[in-house]
Amino acid sequence: MIVEFKPKSRPGVWLKKCKPYFNQDCYLKRKAYRKCKKLHWRLKRAETKKNLIVSSRKYKRTLNKQFREYQKSVIDKFKNLRKSDSKAYWSHLNKCDTKGNKAVNKFAMDVLYDYFKNINALDEDDENYIVLPNNITDYNIELNQDITEDELSKRGFCHSKWLLEIKNTLYECGFNLMWDDQIIAKSDNISKNVKKCLSDRFMLNWSNIVMNSAKCLNYRIYKFDFLF
Repeated sequence: MIVEFKPKSRPGVWLKKCKPYFNQDCYLKRKAYRKCKKLHWRLKRAETKKNLIVSSRKYKRTLNKQFREYQKSVIDKFKNLRKSDSKAYWSHLNKCDTKGNKAVNKFAMDVLYDYFKNINALDEDDENYIVLPNNITDYNIELNQDITEDELSKRGFCHSKWLLEIKNTLYECGFNLMWDDQIIAKSDNISKNVKKCLSDRFMLNWSNIVMNSAKCLNYRIYKFDFLF
């Protein structure tokens, strides 16, 4: 078992946190270092400076050595404790956990439920949220209108050959789908089947379509920002 060492408290004296690895050897090296430091501060000689450097290195090496040995001993004790007494092992680990399970739920679930319920509640009809014609400007029309073939070809977003391939693929998918499955125009499943067929055919080119549409929209925004 690892026993925590607690120094005796003295009235009017503030003690730093106990360092278990700081033994008698470290204390003597620190005492010698402070003595050389005070002597060099009074005399300011080359000899006292040399002694200060030597004592400082000895003190530092002793601290590092004792700290490594202390770490190794603690690790060995925890390994043995894990095999012999798992309850005590986890008890020590929980004590070392500074975070712990102190998470506090500041809001109850009922409060959060009512809050989001009130946010999502619509007091007015959806018709009131329709944009009135008076509020529509040229900027809205330009940004939200459909992307045309001329816009794609003139601005260099798509090659005319690629646009022609899209048209041919659309026609090919539509005709082949109707001929193969014998779908008549009045069938209810025609739109569903056509969409599925088109999605399968355009799966590989979908990234190009999205990228080019984004380029076109960015050009429209840039054009209006430049004008106004």
